[in-house]
Amino acid sequence: MSAFLVLCHNDQTMISVEGVVSLSHYVISVPDMSCHHCVARITKVLEEKEVAAFKVLLESKTVEVETDDVAGLLAALDDAGYPGTVQ
Repeated sequence: MSAFLVLCHNDQTMISVEGVVSLSHYVISVPDMSCHHCVARITKVLEEKEVAAFKVLLESKTVEVETDDVAGLLAALDDAGYPGTVQ
């Protein structure tokens, strides 16, 4: 029996037939996020890291993510010039 995981991001549906991966919810504080350019750059990093689901919130300078690799994501954000910390 195959397990299915359906995740939605930007009105697109992704289906995994290999099995369910355990994802955890994190809120990451990104204090250097100050404008819509920052939001676009952070969004690009998240998409490149293939983060299953996320929200980039400029007003609170936070990123909410569902991931199984928060350490790798933090490193990628840092490399892009947006260091973050898990709240």
